[in-house]
Amino acid sequence: MRLVSALLVKDEADRYLRRVIARCQEFSDKVLVLDDGSTDDTARVAKEMGCLVKQRSQPGAWGNEAPARAELWDRAAKCAGPDGWVLFCDADMLLVGDPRPLCRSWDVNAWAFVLYDLWSETEYRSDGFWKAHEHPRPWLVRPGASWAEYSAFVGRGIHAGHIPPGFPLHPAVAPQDAYHWLHLAYCKKPDRLLKFERYKTVWSQLNEFEQRHAASIIDGDSHVGAAP
Repeated sequence: MRLVSALLVKDEADRYLRRVIARCQEFSDKVLVLDDGSTDDTARVAKEMGCLVKQRSQPGAWGNEAPARAELWDRAAKCAGPDGWVLFCDADMLLVGDPRPLCRSWDVNAWAFVLYDLWSETEYRSDGFWKAHEHPRPWLVRPGASWAEYSAFVGRGIHAGHIPPGFPLHPAVAPQDAYHWLHLAYCKKPDRLLKFERYKTVWSQLNEFEQRHAASIIDGDSHVGAAP
């Protein structure tokens, strides 16, 4: 059984990249990093930490995510092999729990985890649109020998997802107390402001729910609880 962690990254050297890679290396046979045209030391950091680093031949801009996600899927599936598993992970996400025991399953081909959007290193946001901790999503996948048949992604530029829509998922939900994501993207106020400004540049791509969610990034009525 082979487990590969796969990250799509761009200009992450000075954020959480080292922490995320180090965490993934605790349980992965290989950490695959696909660099989408970074202008900082992201690729160098990943290489020095022992990751398999690939550069996109045609880097994409913010809001043009689908081609990069498709390339990450293809590369990760090849790296994992026909019987291997892939954990898709962003450069600001830390997995709590050891996923290796889950990879021994043969009656499912994916495992879903919940996600806590941290508002600080010790608190997560829980109001309004911030309910990812209540809705598990598949992140750990066994692409299988026929991975190439499912490499098409939707053409949407933002929130394209990390699994091809046509992939035949047969998932199970991992126990939330033992497995969950800590999402660091919103921990710091400057990061939240930058995220909001980026969403503004692709506002027309977002549906109504996503627009309201993006707008709530900078509202003053956030509710937080202690991080698990």
